[in-house]
Amino acid sequence: MDDPFEMIPINEDDVVMNCRFHLCYSAHEGIDFQDKWIKELIDKKFTDYTFNNNIRINNIKTISTDTIIFDVKLLNVTIAPQAIADDILDKLHDAVNPALHGRTEEMWRELKIFSIGDDKESKEMIEKYLRKLHEGE
Repeated sequence: MDDPFEMIPINEDDVVMNCRFHLCYSAHEGIDFQDKWIKELIDKKFTDYTFNNNIRINNIKTISTDTIIFDVKLLNVTIAPQAIADDILDKLHDAVNPALHGRTEEMWRELKIFSIGDDKESKEMIEKYLRKLHEGE
């Protein structure tokens, strides 16, 4: 594939990319992300978390009792979102392990990565995903 910076008469240093993702983690039963003390454990674990200065976490939001979303801004576009998602998952295990008394290995039902373009469209995609995820319950 041709390098777009060779085809377009601009310098690649002049290009600013705004890459945002929502990392959506859904858990099996047994944890309630809306519990204040669970939220505090997670917030404490992710204070100043930057994945080696490659990301910024804009927000951590509980969207249902079993689903939590990380709004992540990617600062280094050479880092794969899946690597970040896996690292956040490891840190989530560490954060909620005291609450689950070490039963975090089989805790996660699903991880979904959404790229953010329009915030409204992203919200609709996530709501649709959650409806589909909870249909079988």
